[in-house]
Amino acid sequence: MNYTLELNTQEHGSNIVFNTIIFDSFKVNIVERYVGLMNANPKLCEALFKVRTLDNELIKTKKGNSRIKIKGKNFEVYCQ
Repeated sequence: MNYTLELNTQEHGSNIVFNTIIFDSFKVNIVERYVGLMNANPKLCEALFKVRTLDNELIKTKKGNSRIKIKGKNFEVYCQ
């Protein structure tokens, strides 16, 4: 499966980082929120995943959610 990465797109001074993985038929948006100063060792505090079509329509989970928040042990693994 082919994919393209769009990494670290962020507005100046923002503590939110947007990453996107684009596959052939869909894309995954990863939104990371940090605490602390971004230029002085920030700490990742939250990671959200959103799956979209290539036309930017959100794809919902079976439970109707449009985003997934990584928590607990999965968040610890993601941070490594």
